[in-house]
Amino acid sequence: MGAKAAVRLCKRKKRNLGKRDRAMASKIGNDLIEIAEQAFANVAREAQMASDAAAAAQGDEKAQEIVEDEKAPMPEFGSGDTITVHYRIREGQKERIQQFRGVVIQIRGHRDNKMFTVRKISGGVGVERIFPMNSPYVAKVEVNKYGKVRRARIYYLRKLTGKRANIKEDFMRKARMVAQQHEEAAK
Repeated sequence: MGAKAAVRLCKRKKRNLGKRDRAMASKIGNDLIEIAEQAFANVAREAQMASDAAAAAQGDEKAQEIVEDEKAPMPEFGSGDTITVHYRIREGQKERIQQFRGVVIQIRGHRDNKMFTVRKISGGVGVERIFPMNSPYVAKVEVNKYGKVRRARIYYLRKLTGKRANIKEDFMRKARMVAQQHEEAAK
């Protein structure tokens, strides 16, 4: 069911409800409207990205520069790592960068279709966001902490709260990454 259909259904059912339930239904309807607006904005944003990429492929030099400038090298990270994703957000003509810091709970896909899911706790509520690896809207990714986990997909983290949700740090992997960065800087 689409978002618009869900909003219509919610409005239709609201007439047959009691006073308290009607208030709850209107809240749900407003939430659904917000979700629908976000979905439509995402579709428009993806269409803009596709048109930029198509213009770059056709040889438009300005579009190629935009696409090349927006791509930053991705550091190596895996499940359990705490990362900060710097994400470009366009609001009308303005563009700003928003940071999303959390734990990587999965990496899925292959080559160009690779995506990673980041989870954080915001105001006591778990928030997960899926980022495409090759998205021009991902300005850069910083690895804050290398986590030590035994699974590729750590969905069990969703059920854990407080101290239990902490992931041990993998100091050996951190040392290897720092040494690798020093070697690359020396070259």
